[in-house]
Amino acid sequence: IIISLLLTVSVVFLANSETFIEKVNVLIKTHKRILAAKDTIKSVEEQVSVARKSWFPELSSTAFYGYEKRNLAPGNRNTSMPPHEVDLSITQPILDFGAKSSALDIAKLQLSQSKLALDATLQGVLLEAISAQVTLISAIEIERYAKRSVSNIKQQAKLEDARVSIGSGFSTDVLQAKAQLAGAEARYTLSKGARSSSENRYRSVFGSLPERNQKLEQLAIPVDRLPTSIDVAVSRSLKNNAQVKALTVARDTARAAIKQTRAAEFSPTVNLILDTKYKHNVSGTSGNAYEHLIKGELKYTFNLGATSFNNLAAVKANYFASVNRLMDAQNLVEEQARNAYEQLKITQRNAKFLRNQANISGEFLRLARKERRLGRRSLLDVLSGETVEINASSDATNAENQVIVAAYSMLFVMGDLKVEDIKIEDQK
Repeated sequence: IIISLLLTVSVVFLANSETFIEKVNVLIKTHKRILAAKDTIKSVEEQVSVARKSWFPELSSTAFYGYEKRNLAPGNRNTSMPPHEVDLSITQPILDFGAKSSALDIAKLQLSQSKLALDATLQGVLLEAISAQVTLISAIEIERYAKRSVSNIKQQAKLEDARVSIGSGFSTDVLQAKAQLAGAEARYTLSKGARSSSENRYRSVFGSLPERNQKLEQLAIPVDRLPTSIDVAVSRSLKNNAQVKALTVARDTARAAIKQTRAAEFSPTVNLILDTKYKHNVSGTSGNAYEHLIKGELKYTFNLGATSFNNLAAVKANYFASVNRLMDAQNLVEEQARNAYEQLKITQRNAKFLRNQANISGEFLRLARKERRLGRRSLLDVLSGETVEINASSDATNAENQVIVAAYSMLFVMGDLKVEDIKIEDQK
């Protein structure tokens, strides 16, 4: 029992001691969305094999057994016997004027599109994992600030109670401290709710939560992978964005469909056919009979309602639709790239200003507490400083984490987000 318990503890410890990169590597191998995309690729690969094998000969067979009674004209002998027959036919396609080759091209393009869908899914899951990690770290830090604020204000309230008890303080100061404490506790409650939501998101992405005593790895900004200008961001996005690449392939697929439809609807097919038949008691002829036939066949089918023209018009319209969808996607991706780049720059500047504000607020609070003990600063100054300091620290922490998410979101928009691009901040 002891050995089993030790093994269980060891397994749990190892699972919880996984690095973020290790968790991500497991995630991209087990995430249901990614597995579904991989299964789609397998399905399309089979369709490519089917299209490639369409030039192989086809074997068809027909057999029957029955009872035949023939009443012939006067002077001929009527017959009544059980006939049976087996027919075998091999059809080898010779020429179809591009229908089968176009179908193969379409299947290959669909395979490329499914691979692009897998890449887009991988990048989407990566961004979700990064966002879940960073958001949880931010929520934990903000909760810690709020908890510390409650503790500090409680301590200040005790000091004010002590002042009143010895006659050097005011009851109004105690009430003011308690009012400030109620506000701090409200912020602490909200921070716990935000942490709970972040944990739910983390659990949804990774399947489980990290241990409470496990220090989460903070991610660093992949500076070397970020665009140097907004023009570079737009150029890389239009070239590598998964949505643009997928719609480009969709346009090429629609173009190939026009070629296939034109060949299938307006061109004949040429086949080589080999037939062999075994007959017994067929058509009133008693006994066995064998027939063998080899022939070339030219076949063309045309619907007299001219549906061939409708089919061709349909695939042409679909092609123009795919062109318009691609152009619209390019416009949207350019907008996303510009917004992502501007958002990254704005969050970087905002985080810098907020961190500076937090540092100044912290220094003010430290001096205000010292001066309060010396009687040179009012309680209101200390309590206001406490509120400003906790809000500034929380805002700075949140802004700094937003910069990290914005940086990886920029890579996602550009279609360049990969596991090897994830950077871990050096642990101090």
